[in-house]
Amino acid sequence: MASLLISCRSIFAIESDFQQSIYLEAENTRYSPNQNTFSAANIQISQGTIDIQAAKAVSTLRNGQPHQITLTGSPVKFQQKVSEAKQMVPVFQPKHSDII
Repeated sequence: MASLLISCRSIFAIESDFQQSIYLEAENTRYSPNQNTFSAANIQISQGTIDIQAAKAVSTLRNGQPHQITLTGSPVKFQQKVSEAKQMVPVFQPKHSDII
């Protein structure tokens, strides 16, 4: 099973991606306000050209907002456009357990 750790400020994308809304689709979502965590299964996250798919997501929250998200799956898929002129490219599709 692969693992991808995302810090919300560390994703690089074309500038227009950050102007777009974030869309999240998931199953079995759970919010734990006492632990400041959120978890979900079969998750897909998109923002502009960024597309992330994973079997499971666990997020810590800071001030009610996602602070750090850990995605797991076999594999976790992360693709995006790296420039306006280029097509979507797979940014991360691990073959082994990895944490970024």
